[in-house]
This record gives sequence, C-alpha cells and structure tokens, in this order.
Amino acid sequence: MATPSAQTLAEALRAGPFHEALRLAIRASGLTLERVEAKLRLRELPVSVATLSYWQRGQVKPRRAGSRLIVRALEDILSLPDGALLALLDGVDGAGSSGDALARLAVILQSPGIDQLALGAIDRVANYTRPVSVRQQCFVSASRTLGAERTSAIRQAQHDDVDRTCFLLTRENRIMPTSWSSSSNQIGRASLDEASGALAVELLLEVPLSRGESCLIEYDVEYPREEVAEAMWDRNWGFGSSAGLREYCITMRFSPEALPRRVVQFWQPPQSEKMRDIAEVPLAASGVAQFIAFDLPPGFVGLRWEY
Repeated sequence: MATPSAQTLAEALRAGPFHEALRLAIRASGLTLERVEAKLRLRELPVSVATLSYWQRGQVKPRRAGSRLIVRALEDILSLPDGALLALLDGVDGAGSSGDALARLAVILQSPGIDQLALGAIDRVANYTRPVSVRQQCFVSASRTLGAERTSAIRQAQHDDVDRTCFLLTRENRIMPTSWSSSSNQIGRASLDEASGALAVELLLEVPLSRGESCLIEYDVEYPREEVAEAMWDRNWGFGSSAGLREYCITMRFSPEALPRRVVQFWQPPQSEKMRDIAEVPLAASGVAQFIAFDLPPGFVGLRWEY
C-alpha cells in the first residue's frame, strides 16, 4: 500500500474526518497496527489492535476519557502536531487547534516554504536519538560545489522503543540533492524544499532500541556537479548537535581542478550566527583535508575553505 503524501495527510488533518486522518497518519508513519499497539502498551495505555482498526475505519469513535488519552499518545507516536487528532475528534476544523499547531511549527522551524507537517514530524523524531559519533566524507567537485557526501553516525536512543531517526541537510546555495540513499536503513518520510535549501529524511531502524542503546546509521547524498556562478560555490561544511559529540571526523576531498588556497576549522556556538575560526588545517597534495575532534560541546563544527 502506497504511503500517503504529506500534502494528503495535511489536508486530512485540516478537514477530517477523524478516522481518515488517523488511517493516513498510521500509513504515513510506516507502523503496523501491532507496532502502534505495542508502543501504547509501553506507555501503559492498553488498547487492542481490533479497537485501533475500528477507530481508523470510522466504526467506533474514541469518546471516553481513557480513549482520549490514547489519542493524545497517538499524536506523539505518529509524530503529529499536538492536538491534531483531538481537534478532529471534537469537530474542530482547520481554523482550530490543528491549524494552530501547524502554524506554530512554521514559526518554530522558520522555513515558510517547506512542508511543515512532514518536517515537523521529522523534527520530533530528531529527539528520539542523539548523535554520539559522526564521520563525514565529502567531495567538492571541479565546479567548486559539494558533489557528494557520505555520513556514518552512531546514535543513542533517548527513549524506549525507538524505531526511527532522521537527518537534516541545509545548504546556503540552495543546490538540492539529486539522490539520497542508505545502506543501513529503509528511508521513511522525507521533506524537500528548494526555496529554503533544506532536506529532512527519516530513517527506519530494523530493530527498535531501548533507552541507552545505540545503532549505526549510514547514508549517502549526491548533488549535481554542473558549473555554477561564483556566488554559489560551497565554502564550508560541518555538523551541528544540540547535545555535543563524543567524536567527530570530517574528511574533505577537493577536485585537483579546484583546490582551495586555505582550509580552516570553524566552530559556531548554539544560538550564534557567527563562526569562529579555530585553526588552519593542512591540505595534502592529494587535495584532502581532515579534522578530528573528541568531546565536543553543543554547537556547529566543521571546515571552511577559501579559493
């Protein structure tokens, strides 16, 4: 069964009815009813698979106080805006709680052009795990733009029964990926926005994690390599974490036809718009520059280069 588009789900959450929005949200999440039931049971909110099936087919509505608690938990499990399902249950259309929740997401994410529902869901998933170790290998093509990136990361579960994680990419020059893939995980929901230069992708875990357990995530991103104007040349790349990193390694491979004259390690503290140069990084004759660090505090770290 095909996964519904974010637009289709957003419309169902805006206009209802409740059972249709619930059905589409479950399909969009990639979870089976059995997995949804198991997640609710872990929260000490027991409900049968048959009851969930009745709810999503519109045969029964969850009206009791205990059922409403389950619906609220479903919003969290399915990565929906707070109140999105309850608003439909109470007969509130897009002018009420559900619309307000989407509007709040637009403000929080500060990307008006992006698919707010999909990115909002993925943004919530980002809190399910935290990066412990990150290794990035990047290639800057002869056109002086990022041609490809490979990331390998160890992520640690922050809750029980974590079955997905995500990655978020943003580029100042707005050049979007031509493809992205993962050798370790199935790709779930994705939100791509050309206007803001942002890509958010959800990765599904084969084996759910308990709190404190870790897993290895790997993904590859390919970018177009045609010539672009100088104003669109890439000049930095890195990784940001709100929790800090135990280990970080970035390897930049520059095309022999476009070697930079200088490569510098930078650091950008949280809530700051300014990068701080830390140290110059040697550029090998082969066109490779590498930076490795341990026990990094929260912030954005990486390499920048000058032509």
